[in-house]
Amino acid sequence: MARAQASFFSLPDTVMRSHLSVDELHLLNVGDPSIFWESPSKIAFVIRHWIQSALVLIALVVFAVVVLTQVGSSGIRSVIVGLMLMVFAVELAVFELRLFFRTYLRYIITPTRIVRMDGIIDRRSASIEWSKINDVSDHLGVLGQFFDFGNISIETANENSKFGELIDVPHPRKFLEQINQTRQKLDQPQPINDAALRALVSLERLISEGGLLIHEQEVIQGDTLRKGWAVARAESPRS
Repeated sequence: MARAQASFFSLPDTVMRSHLSVDELHLLNVGDPSIFWESPSKIAFVIRHWIQSALVLIALVVFAVVVLTQVGSSGIRSVIVGLMLMVFAVELAVFELRLFFRTYLRYIITPTRIVRMDGIIDRRSASIEWSKINDVSDHLGVLGQFFDFGNISIETANENSKFGELIDVPHPRKFLEQINQTRQKLDQPQPINDAALRALVSLERLISEGGLLIHEQEVIQGDTLRKGWAVARAESPRS
């Protein structure tokens, strides 16, 4: 399975797939719960920008009242009201467009790393492996507790890490739980598959029966003398 190729007109799903490896794409396609993603909360965006939209609406209403009471010509009043409605429609369209752009910002959990992708024209992505993460925590403000969104802090050993914080994550407790479950799986010993187990059993039998000999040897690497272990097949006795 090849990685998805994203073009300028690609939708968010295609762009996300272009940032994933072949193995991660396979997990995503089969619906494996070990790969999981979220976009920033739409409710959080609306709350953070409602003041701007409300101020524009109030200004338009006040302006409309002044115009309708001061201008005598009904034709001029109609033109002005039409222009104000156009301004409000443009404001609403810009708001919806910015809301759509946020769908290109995604936080992706995979079995080996966490990925953040962003941007439509200037696309960016950053990832960090679980082994490099020291701690993960969440923060929910008053509105976040009510509308179920918050920030996830990623702490790494590298203080200069540019991965940063995940902003306005919807259902942050669920997202944090998914992160912790993934990190716990990495700490658990992984089972050996049947082929590897049979190979180990065969190797142990050869060693115990004398078919293989293990001995210590010295190897010169450059100007350094190193000691190690060597494995050699035992010679069969000649008749």
